[in-house]
Amino acid sequence: MKNAFNYHLLDLEPRDIRIYESLLDHEAVTSIRNVSSWTKLNRGVVFNSINKLVELGLISAYMRGKQKRYYANDPSILKTLMTNKIETLNIEKHSIDAYIIELKQKGKQAVPPQFAALYEGEEEIATILYDVLATVSKLDDKSYCSISSSPIRGYLYKKFPNFKTVRASKGIYARVLRTGSAGEPTDLSEVRVLPDTRAKDPACYIIIYGSKVAQISLDENLVPYGIVTNNVELARLQRIVFDQLWQQLPRAA
Repeated sequence: MKNAFNYHLLDLEPRDIRIYESLLDHEAVTSIRNVSSWTKLNRGVVFNSINKLVELGLISAYMRGKQKRYYANDPSILKTLMTNKIETLNIEKHSIDAYIIELKQKGKQAVPPQFAALYEGEEEIATILYDVLATVSKLDDKSYCSISSSPIRGYLYKKFPNFKTVRASKGIYARVLRTGSAGEPTDLSEVRVLPDTRAKDPACYIIIYGSKVAQISLDENLVPYGIVTNNVELARLQRIVFDQLWQQLPRAA
């Protein structure tokens, strides 16, 4: 069968595709021995490839008595794998963008190099969001805290509208303090609502993640801008303050 896509982008080898297609062609629940016979590949090669395909979700395995048997899953999983790959690459791209911004500003500030970086416009705000995912994904504790006010929410996700879906798909948990209502529930998140002070909500959004604190706001022309400060002690203090307030508020219904 002629392949219509570049399977190397999914870290697949020709033998992986060959084995997967053979299972689809035979529409069988079968053994490594049979797959080896169909594909004319060494059993050891088939064994390693099938384990890889099982991990990716293209093949499923189950025990029949004392023997393992395998069958091919729906090919539409390939689209899911490609989507996940694209999101991963987007995160890495925006991580590079964040690094470039830091390098450009190095030596131009009255603060230590790489201590803080300025982001302007919706595209660069998306870079902050991608940096949140990239940074938290590497932590043992895959979670972050945020304080959200209603005036800024409409500007935050314009260039990354599926941020919350991608966050949840990566197993990242969010704790959110919000003004106004709790909003629609999302996976792997908990929201607590700040008391109504009857004062005008500030147009500001704060994210505390890893050793970083991002502060996002609007200028007089309603253009979003953000400052990301990379400082362990500042992030630690912000998290202490957040946790104190968090414990005083009930969970949103």
